[in-house]
Amino acid sequence: MSKFITATFLLGLAAFSLHADKYIPQPQVDAEDDEEDLDLFNKNDQVFYLTADFLYWTVNEGAVDYALKMKHPAWSTTVYDCGVGHYHNAEFDWNPGLRVAFGFFRAPHFWDSTIQYTYLSLDGDDEVHAPDSSDKFLLGTWQEPSIRTPIALKHAKSHIVFNYNLLDFMFSRRFFPNPHLRLNVGGGITGVDIKQVWKVRYEDLSNNHSHIRNTWSYLAAGLRFGLHVDWFLGYDLYLTGGMSTALLSGRYTNRSFQKTDALTPGADNSISFRNTHFHDTRLAPTIQMLAGISWQKTYESVRATLFAGYELTEWFNLHQIYRTTLGAPTAGKNTYINDSAVALQGLTVSGNLDF
Repeated sequence: MSKFITATFLLGLAAFSLHADKYIPQPQVDAEDDEEDLDLFNKNDQVFYLTADFLYWTVNEGAVDYALKMKHPAWSTTVYDCGVGHYHNAEFDWNPGLRVAFGFFRAPHFWDSTIQYTYLSLDGDDEVHAPDSSDKFLLGTWQEPSIRTPIALKHAKSHIVFNYNLLDFMFSRRFFPNPHLRLNVGGGITGVDIKQVWKVRYEDLSNNHSHIRNTWSYLAAGLRFGLHVDWFLGYDLYLTGGMSTALLSGRYTNRSFQKTDALTPGADNSISFRNTHFHDTRLAPTIQMLAGISWQKTYESVRATLFAGYELTEWFNLHQIYRTTLGAPTAGKNTYINDSAVALQGLTVSGNLDF
Protein backbone atom coordinates (compact mmCIF):
# COMPACT_ATOMS: atom_id res chain seq x y z
CA MET A 1 0.00 0.00 0.00
CA SER A 2 2.81 2.43 0.83
CA LYS A 3 4.46 1.77 -2.53
CA PHE A 4 1.18 2.50 -4.28
CA ILE A 5 0.75 5.78 -2.39
CA THR A 6 4.34 6.80 -3.17
CA ALA A 7 3.95 6.03 -6.88
CA THR A 8 0.66 7.95 -7.03
CA PHE A 9 2.26 10.97 -5.32
CA LEU A 10 5.20 11.00 -7.77
CA LEU A 11 2.88 10.77 -10.79
CA GLY A 12 0.77 13.59 -9.46
CA LEU A 13 3.84 15.75 -8.84
CA ALA A 14 5.06 15.14 -12.41
CA ALA A 15 1.66 16.05 -13.86
CA PHE A 16 1.56 19.23 -11.77
CA SER A 17 5.02 20.22 -12.96
CA LEU A 18 4.00 19.78 -16.59
CA HIS A 19 1.02 22.09 -16.15
CA ALA A 20 2.38 24.41 -13.46
CA ASP A 21 1.87 27.51 -15.59
CA LYS A 22 -1.88 26.80 -15.48
CA TYR A 23 -1.91 26.93 -11.71
CA ILE A 24 0.66 29.63 -10.84
CA PRO A 25 -0.78 33.20 -11.26
CA GLN A 26 1.09 35.28 -13.87
CA PRO A 27 2.10 38.87 -13.00
CA GLN A 28 0.02 41.61 -14.59
CA VAL A 29 1.92 44.06 -16.84
CA ASP A 30 0.68 47.61 -16.63
CA ALA A 31 1.01 50.30 -19.24
CA GLU A 32 4.16 51.85 -17.75
CA ASP A 33 6.02 48.51 -17.63
CA ASP A 34 4.97 47.84 -21.19
CA GLU A 35 6.72 51.06 -22.26
CA GLU A 36 10.06 49.38 -21.63
CA ASP A 37 9.37 47.17 -24.63
CA LEU A 38 8.70 50.18 -26.87
CA ASP A 39 11.30 51.95 -28.97
CA LEU A 40 11.02 55.27 -27.13
CA PHE A 41 13.62 56.96 -29.33
CA ASN A 42 12.89 55.34 -32.71
CA LYS A 43 16.50 54.23 -32.74
CA ASN A 44 16.03 51.96 -35.75
CA ASP A 45 14.41 54.58 -37.98
CA GLN A 46 16.59 56.55 -40.38
CA VAL A 47 15.33 60.14 -40.39
CA PHE A 48 16.01 63.76 -41.18
CA TYR A 49 15.32 66.22 -38.38
CA LEU A 50 14.72 69.95 -38.07
CA THR A 51 15.04 71.99 -34.85
CA ALA A 52 14.07 75.61 -34.17
CA ASP A 53 15.00 77.31 -30.89
CA PHE A 54 13.68 80.56 -29.43
CA LEU A 55 16.28 82.19 -27.16
CA TYR A 56 15.57 84.86 -24.58
CA TRP A 57 19.03 85.72 -23.29
CA THR A 58 21.19 88.40 -21.79
CA VAL A 59 24.95 89.05 -21.47
CA ASN A 60 26.92 89.56 -18.26
CA GLU A 61 30.32 91.28 -18.42
CA GLY A 62 32.71 92.96 -16.06
CA ALA A 63 35.10 95.86 -16.73
CA VAL A 64 32.35 98.06 -18.23
CA ASP A 65 32.23 100.85 -15.64
CA TYR A 66 31.69 104.31 -17.12
CA ALA A 67 30.80 106.64 -14.21
CA LEU A 68 31.29 107.07 -10.48
CA LYS A 69 28.51 108.84 -8.56
CA MET A 70 29.60 110.22 -5.21
CA LYS A 71 27.55 109.25 -2.16
CA HIS A 72 29.78 111.04 0.37
CA PRO A 73 31.79 114.29 0.26
CA ALA A 74 35.38 114.13 -0.98
CA TRP A 75 38.20 113.54 1.49
CA SER A 76 39.61 116.99 0.68
CA THR A 77 38.62 119.96 -1.46
CA THR A 78 42.25 120.81 -2.30
CA VAL A 79 44.24 117.53 -2.18
CA TYR A 80 44.00 114.63 -4.63
CA ASP A 81 41.93 111.68 -3.45
CA CYS A 82 40.68 108.35 -4.82
CA GLY A 83 37.22 107.47 -5.97
CA VAL A 84 34.32 107.81 -3.56
CA GLY A 85 30.86 106.57 -4.46
CA HIS A 86 29.05 103.93 -6.50
CA TYR A 87 30.17 102.66 -9.88
CA HIS A 88 27.72 102.63 -12.76
CA ASN A 89 28.25 99.92 -15.35
CA ALA A 90 26.96 99.17 -18.83
CA GLU A 91 24.28 96.50 -18.54
CA PHE A 92 22.50 94.41 -21.15
CA ASP A 93 18.76 93.99 -21.41
CA TRP A 94 17.09 90.65 -22.15
CA ASN A 95 16.64 90.17 -25.90
CA PRO A 96 15.28 87.45 -28.20
CA GLY A 97 17.43 85.33 -30.48
CA LEU A 98 17.16 82.18 -32.57
CA ARG A 99 18.92 78.93 -33.33
CA VAL A 100 18.11 76.53 -36.16
CA ALA A 101 19.52 73.08 -36.88
CA PHE A 102 19.11 70.53 -39.64
CA GLY A 103 20.44 67.00 -39.44
CA PHE A 104 20.38 63.37 -40.54
CA PHE A 105 20.30 60.27 -38.36
CA ARG A 106 21.79 57.18 -40.03
CA ALA A 107 20.19 54.04 -38.64
CA PRO A 108 21.01 51.37 -37.69
CA HIS A 109 24.57 52.70 -37.28
CA PHE A 110 23.36 55.40 -34.81
CA TRP A 111 25.35 58.28 -36.34
CA ASP A 112 24.10 61.89 -36.50
CA SER A 113 25.34 64.72 -38.69
CA THR A 114 24.05 68.22 -37.89
CA ILE A 115 24.52 71.80 -39.07
CA GLN A 116 23.43 74.45 -36.58
CA TYR A 117 23.34 78.27 -36.62
CA THR A 118 22.82 80.61 -33.63
CA TYR A 119 22.07 84.34 -33.89
CA LEU A 120 21.80 86.91 -31.10
CA SER A 121 21.80 90.69 -31.02
CA LEU A 122 21.76 92.01 -27.46
CA ASP A 123 21.93 95.61 -26.26
CA GLY A 124 21.50 97.82 -23.24
CA ASP A 125 21.17 101.51 -22.33
CA ASP A 126 22.12 103.15 -19.05
CA GLU A 127 22.20 106.74 -17.81
CA VAL A 128 23.20 108.47 -14.60
CA HIS A 129 22.83 112.11 -13.49
CA ALA A 130 24.88 114.26 -11.10
CA PRO A 131 23.95 114.28 -7.39
CA ASP A 132 21.85 117.18 -6.14
CA SER A 133 24.29 118.10 -3.37
CA SER A 134 26.99 120.71 -4.12
CA ASP A 135 29.71 118.70 -2.31
CA LYS A 136 29.10 115.50 -4.28
CA PHE A 137 29.89 114.96 -7.96
CA LEU A 138 29.41 112.66 -10.91
CA LEU A 139 32.78 111.56 -12.31
CA GLY A 140 33.76 109.68 -15.44
CA THR A 141 35.93 106.56 -15.37
CA TRP A 142 37.10 107.56 -18.87
CA GLN A 143 38.75 110.93 -19.48
CA GLU A 144 36.18 113.71 -19.07
CA PRO A 145 35.60 116.40 -21.76
CA SER A 146 37.74 119.12 -20.17
CA ILE A 147 41.29 117.82 -20.25
CA ARG A 148 43.29 120.42 -18.32
CA THR A 149 40.65 121.83 -15.97
CA PRO A 150 38.69 119.20 -14.01
CA ILE A 151 34.97 119.82 -14.38
CA ALA A 152 32.45 117.39 -12.89
CA LEU A 153 29.83 115.79 -15.12
CA LYS A 154 26.20 116.76 -15.52
CA HIS A 155 25.24 113.32 -16.81
CA ALA A 156 26.71 110.24 -18.46
CA LYS A 157 25.14 107.76 -20.89
CA SER A 158 26.12 104.27 -21.97
CA HIS A 159 24.92 102.20 -24.93
CA ILE A 160 26.28 98.71 -25.59
CA VAL A 161 25.55 96.20 -28.38
CA PHE A 162 26.65 92.56 -28.63
CA ASN A 163 26.22 90.68 -31.94
CA TYR A 164 26.73 86.91 -31.87
CA ASN A 165 26.85 84.50 -34.82
CA LEU A 166 27.77 80.85 -34.20
CA LEU A 167 27.91 78.04 -36.78
CA ASP A 168 28.46 74.37 -35.86
CA PHE A 169 29.04 71.25 -38.00
CA MET A 170 28.65 68.34 -35.59
CA PHE A 171 28.91 64.54 -35.85
CA SER A 172 27.72 62.38 -32.96
CA ARG A 173 27.10 58.77 -32.01
CA ARG A 174 23.93 57.72 -30.19
CA PHE A 175 24.16 55.24 -27.31
CA PHE A 176 21.27 53.51 -25.56
CA PRO A 177 22.44 52.10 -22.19
CA ASN A 178 18.83 51.11 -21.43
CA PRO A 179 15.42 51.65 -23.10
CA HIS A 180 14.85 54.86 -21.10
CA LEU A 181 18.17 56.60 -21.76
CA ARG A 182 19.78 58.08 -24.86
CA LEU A 183 23.25 59.60 -24.97
CA ASN A 184 24.68 61.60 -27.87
CA VAL A 185 28.47 61.94 -27.78
CA GLY A 186 30.26 63.77 -30.56
CA GLY A 187 32.26 66.64 -31.87
CA GLY A 188 32.90 68.75 -34.91
CA ILE A 189 33.92 72.12 -36.29
CA THR A 190 32.66 75.41 -34.87
CA GLY A 191 33.00 78.97 -36.11
CA VAL A 192 32.06 82.28 -34.49
CA ASP A 193 31.73 85.93 -35.43
CA ILE A 194 31.32 88.20 -32.38
CA LYS A 195 31.33 91.98 -32.30
CA GLN A 196 30.74 94.31 -29.37
CA VAL A 197 30.34 98.08 -29.63
CA TRP A 198 30.24 100.16 -26.45
CA LYS A 199 29.54 103.91 -26.60
CA VAL A 200 29.81 106.35 -23.70
CA ARG A 201 28.75 110.00 -23.83
CA TYR A 202 29.69 112.62 -21.20
CA GLU A 203 28.34 116.13 -20.67
CA ASP A 204 29.97 118.23 -17.96
CA LEU A 205 28.61 121.15 -15.96
CA SER A 206 30.05 123.60 -18.54
CA ASN A 207 28.16 121.82 -21.35
CA ASN A 208 31.29 120.30 -22.86
CA HIS A 209 30.86 116.87 -24.44
CA SER A 210 32.98 113.82 -24.91
CA HIS A 211 32.21 110.70 -26.97
CA ILE A 212 33.94 107.36 -26.32
CA ARG A 213 33.63 104.31 -28.55
CA ASN A 214 35.17 100.98 -27.62
CA THR A 215 34.88 98.07 -30.07
CA TRP A 216 36.19 94.53 -30.06
CA SER A 217 35.51 91.69 -32.48
CA TYR A 218 36.47 88.05 -32.87
CA LEU A 219 36.31 85.93 -36.04
CA ALA A 220 37.51 82.39 -35.42
CA ALA A 221 37.08 78.65 -35.94
CA GLY A 222 37.94 75.60 -33.89
CA LEU A 223 36.90 72.21 -32.54
CA ARG A 224 33.91 71.42 -30.33
CA PHE A 225 33.11 68.31 -28.27
CA GLY A 226 29.94 67.64 -26.36
CA LEU A 227 27.38 65.36 -24.74
CA HIS A 228 23.56 65.39 -24.93
CA VAL A 229 21.26 63.33 -22.66
CA ASP A 230 17.56 62.37 -22.83
CA TRP A 231 16.22 60.40 -19.86
CA PHE A 232 12.64 59.12 -20.00
CA LEU A 233 10.61 59.95 -16.89
CA GLY A 234 7.13 58.76 -17.92
CA TYR A 235 4.02 60.15 -19.59
CA ASP A 236 6.09 61.29 -22.63
CA LEU A 237 8.25 63.52 -20.42
CA TYR A 238 12.06 63.46 -20.50
CA LEU A 239 14.83 65.07 -18.52
CA THR A 240 17.03 66.69 -21.17
CA GLY A 241 20.45 68.26 -20.79
CA GLY A 242 23.82 68.67 -22.36
CA MET A 243 27.15 70.40 -22.35
CA SER A 244 29.93 71.14 -24.79
CA THR A 245 33.33 72.76 -24.82
CA ALA A 246 35.33 74.25 -27.66
CA LEU A 247 38.66 75.89 -28.34
CA LEU A 248 38.84 78.40 -31.18
CA SER A 249 41.63 80.33 -32.88
CA GLY A 250 41.15 83.47 -34.93
CA ARG A 251 41.60 87.20 -35.41
CA TYR A 252 40.88 89.48 -32.48
CA THR A 253 40.66 93.27 -32.87
CA ASN A 254 40.17 95.97 -30.26
CA ARG A 255 39.73 99.71 -30.89
CA SER A 256 39.31 102.61 -28.51
CA PHE A 257 38.27 106.07 -29.74
CA GLN A 258 37.39 109.36 -28.01
CA LYS A 259 36.64 112.91 -29.11
CA THR A 260 35.96 116.01 -27.04
CA ASP A 261 34.54 119.42 -27.97
CA ALA A 262 35.92 121.21 -24.90
CA LEU A 263 38.07 124.18 -25.95
CA THR A 264 41.62 123.34 -24.96
CA PRO A 265 44.49 125.72 -25.79
CA GLY A 266 46.94 124.12 -28.21
CA ALA A 267 44.53 121.30 -29.17
CA ASP A 268 42.75 120.57 -32.46
CA ASN A 269 39.29 119.18 -31.67
CA SER A 270 38.85 117.92 -35.22
CA ILE A 271 41.38 115.21 -34.30
CA SER A 272 40.46 112.45 -31.90
CA PHE A 273 41.79 112.74 -28.36
CA ARG A 274 42.10 108.95 -28.07
CA ASN A 275 42.54 106.54 -31.00
CA THR A 276 44.18 103.16 -30.39
CA HIS A 277 44.09 99.92 -32.38
CA PHE A 278 45.06 96.44 -31.33
CA HIS A 279 44.83 93.10 -33.09
CA ASP A 280 46.28 89.62 -32.72
CA THR A 281 45.58 85.95 -33.39
CA ARG A 282 44.37 84.35 -30.20
CA LEU A 283 42.90 81.24 -28.67
CA ALA A 284 39.54 81.53 -26.93
CA PRO A 285 37.97 78.67 -24.94
CA THR A 286 34.23 78.40 -24.37
CA ILE A 287 31.87 76.13 -22.44
CA GLN A 288 28.10 75.64 -22.83
CA MET A 289 25.55 73.94 -20.54
CA LEU A 290 21.84 73.23 -20.98
CA ALA A 291 19.19 71.61 -18.74
CA GLY A 292 15.41 71.34 -18.83
CA ILE A 293 12.32 69.22 -19.47
CA SER A 294 11.17 67.94 -22.85
CA TRP A 295 7.98 66.34 -24.15
CA GLN A 296 8.61 63.71 -26.84
CA LYS A 297 5.94 61.82 -28.78
CA THR A 298 6.07 59.40 -31.69
CA TYR A 299 3.32 59.54 -34.31
CA GLU A 300 2.73 57.48 -37.42
CA SER A 301 5.01 59.46 -39.73
CA VAL A 302 6.90 61.91 -37.43
CA ARG A 303 8.38 62.17 -33.97
CA ALA A 304 7.87 65.53 -32.21
CA THR A 305 9.80 67.13 -29.35
CA LEU A 306 9.11 70.28 -27.32
CA PHE A 307 11.76 71.52 -24.87
CA ALA A 308 12.01 74.29 -22.28
CA GLY A 309 15.09 74.92 -20.17
CA TYR A 310 17.92 77.21 -19.14
CA GLU A 311 21.19 77.62 -21.02
CA LEU A 312 24.57 79.07 -20.05
CA THR A 313 27.50 79.89 -22.34
CA GLU A 314 30.82 81.33 -21.16
CA TRP A 315 33.57 82.81 -23.35
CA PHE A 316 37.08 83.54 -22.09
CA ASN A 317 39.97 85.74 -23.25
CA LEU A 318 37.81 88.03 -25.41
CA HIS A 319 36.35 90.99 -23.52
CA GLN A 320 39.07 93.58 -22.91
CA ILE A 321 39.04 97.36 -22.37
CA TYR A 322 42.26 99.21 -23.24
CA ARG A 323 43.08 102.51 -21.52
CA THR A 324 46.32 104.52 -21.44
CA THR A 325 47.79 107.06 -19.07
CA LEU A 326 47.58 110.78 -19.91
CA GLY A 327 50.79 112.61 -20.83
CA ALA A 328 52.57 114.85 -23.30
CA PRO A 329 52.54 113.73 -26.97
CA THR A 330 56.17 112.64 -26.71
CA ALA A 331 55.76 110.97 -23.31
CA GLY A 332 55.35 107.24 -22.94
CA LYS A 333 51.86 105.90 -22.37
CA ASN A 334 51.28 103.03 -19.98
CA THR A 335 48.56 100.62 -21.02
CA TYR A 336 45.91 99.45 -18.58
CA ILE A 337 43.82 96.47 -19.65
CA ASN A 338 40.59 95.59 -17.87
CA ASP A 339 39.11 92.25 -18.85
CA SER A 340 36.47 89.72 -17.86
CA ALA A 341 34.68 86.64 -19.11
CA VAL A 342 31.61 87.00 -21.33
CA ALA A 343 28.60 85.08 -20.00
CA LEU A 344 25.50 84.52 -22.13
CA GLN A 345 22.51 83.01 -20.37
CA GLY A 346 18.76 82.69 -20.56
CA LEU A 347 15.66 80.72 -21.45
CA THR A 348 15.73 78.30 -24.39
CA VAL A 349 12.47 76.96 -25.87
CA SER A 350 12.68 74.63 -28.85
CA GLY A 351 10.71 72.35 -31.11
CA ASN A 352 11.99 69.38 -33.13
CA LEU A 353 10.54 67.14 -35.83
CA ASP A 354 11.99 63.83 -37.04
CA PHE A 355 10.62 62.96 -40.47
